[in-house]
Amino acid sequence: MAALAAGDDIMADMAPARLQVIGSSDGTWKATGRDRSRSQGRLGGFFATAFNKSDGSDKAETKQDDLEDVLASYTQNGIPDYPNLLSFQKRSSDDASLYQLEEHWHSLVDSSVLHKMSKRQKDQQEALWELLHTEEQYMTKLQVILDVFKCVLLNLQWNESPLLNEIDIDRLFNNIHDVYTVNARFWKSYFLPMLKEARSSRQGLCPDALKEGFIKFADMFGPYTRYCLDQVASTHYMKTTYKENEMFRIYVQWCESQKLCNRLKLNDLLVKPMQRLTKYTLLLNAVLKKTDNNQDRTDLKQMIKCVDAFVTSVNATLRRRHEQEQLASIITKIEAYDVVDGPNSEVDKVDSLTWCSRNVHTVQFVVVKIQ
Repeated sequence: MAALAAGDDIMADMAPARLQVIGSSDGTWKATGRDRSRSQGRLGGFFATAFNKSDGSDKAETKQDDLEDVLASYTQNGIPDYPNLLSFQKRSSDDASLYQLEEHWHSLVDSSVLHKMSKRQKDQQEALWELLHTEEQYMTKLQVILDVFKCVLLNLQWNESPLLNEIDIDRLFNNIHDVYTVNARFWKSYFLPMLKEARSSRQGLCPDALKEGFIKFADMFGPYTRYCLDQVASTHYMKTTYKENEMFRIYVQWCESQKLCNRLKLNDLLVKPMQRLTKYTLLLNAVLKKTDNNQDRTDLKQMIKCVDAFVTSVNATLRRRHEQEQLASIITKIEAYDVVDGPNSEVDKVDSLTWCSRNVHTVQFVVVKIQ
């Protein structure tokens, strides 16, 4: 609701209280009042349209009030599940239990085994635990994007009285659901078996359980290429919309205030996939430095090589996209110019315009024919 001026004490006393929107058992939203005056005002406004034109600012203020009421109901009753038609985007209900870790890797090792471990072996376990623990934390952040930010926005847009329909969810969140699906599959197929084996054997974490997954890294992590390609545009869209759309700011700030966000901002969360992709090599190298077993070292080097190859291919794709955008911008500027005859008839017409597009290692010359 719009802020009142400091001197308008009388008007402040007369301002109607907001209605509270409560989720009913049948899935509909019902208004129950802290004050009936606002509800009556809306009904009165229906009949008043025959005599007065409603002000656009009043409509915007009403929409903002509606948004605040719905978000207040989410605070009181919890965030609703994904709308029925979009339930395919919902995470599996058993996912939460899969990402529960012990407080420390020591809990995975029998005390007698731990006592016999050398410092190098303990350092290796520490490096493996860092890989495992940071993956679990990363998965939690992806879940926050899906279960808080995206789920809330979808429910607002699919509400009985839709809100924030102008927000393009695909532009804002990109293919974050595909990214989450990739990492969930990676966790269940490789990280979780390594963890279960350590819990069973009580001998510690073994890196060879991860070999197959990291060798198939490029095949599994394909959705990251698209996410990285569109991430700059997604961030720009988010920042621009946040600056220009007050209701979007209210929605984002409410989501960021939730305990699950752990003080992280939406912009911070959206860059996590790119950051995680580049961190795998660093984490695997840390394990390699603390590993003495020759076979494990060979496996780790192969895993690092596969991850590096994929990250390099993503970077190359990003560079090509950037070069194509620059090239398109130059062509657009060239096409904007008209051909003008010189004032001197002896001056030949310009038949062509030669310009140079520089690549990383080569120089290409392109002749643009002017009709």
